[in-house]
Amino acid sequence: MDDKLKIKLGAIFLSVGIITLVIFLTPAQIPDLGAAVLLMIICLIFLPPVGYGLLMAGLSYRNKGIMLIINGIVFMIPMWIHGIFLIGNPIQWMDLITIIYIILHLFLVLIFIFPGIYLIYTNIPNPKTEYNSSLLGWTIGISILTLICTTLVTVVGGVIATSAHDMNFRVYFFRNFGYCLGVSFLISSMLIGLSYIFRGAGVSGASVPSGASLPTS
Repeated sequence: MDDKLKIKLGAIFLSVGIITLVIFLTPAQIPDLGAAVLLMIICLIFLPPVGYGLLMAGLSYRNKGIMLIINGIVFMIPMWIHGIFLIGNPIQWMDLITIIYIILHLFLVLIFIFPGIYLIYTNIPNPKTEYNSSLLGWTIGISILTLICTTLVTVVGGVIATSAHDMNFRVYFFRNFGYCLGVSFLISSMLIGLSYIFRGAGVSGASVPSGASLPTS
């Protein structure tokens, strides 16, 4: 598929998805609640991911990097706004919320900002780009899986601790988050590694791009 066609289809899918979501957010315009739910499911599961994927696939390296950085900033903005609000209106467990926001910013940098800077820096593909992009893919994949696993492990452990051991979630978080993060990172690394092995890349039949060399210790 031509890159220009990918960009056009991606923009159309994203636009339709956003418009449908806006319509869903005003349910008074839709008499059938079932239709509204169906539209939301279609938008969230199909249109935005496919549209975003097509758009990214059609863009140049530089524009992909710019898009990733914009995405990262968009995800950070709500935390900035909420943080500014909390400065003048402190709430209970404000230290916990602050730590969580800092952690989320670190993950967003690894998932969006760092890859975006890399793509802008490379700009034009070269013999080493494919190999370096593979390493970049590992970084993004492990970061996303670690964020998801850490959230699940922390929440599940917190529910068990607060219900079975009568422990405050804030106390549980500060005592055990490091362990949750470490376990989640190991699980994520293993899953990414296994997927790489099963795919066969780098194990058998795969070759390092011309001009690239494997890292040596």
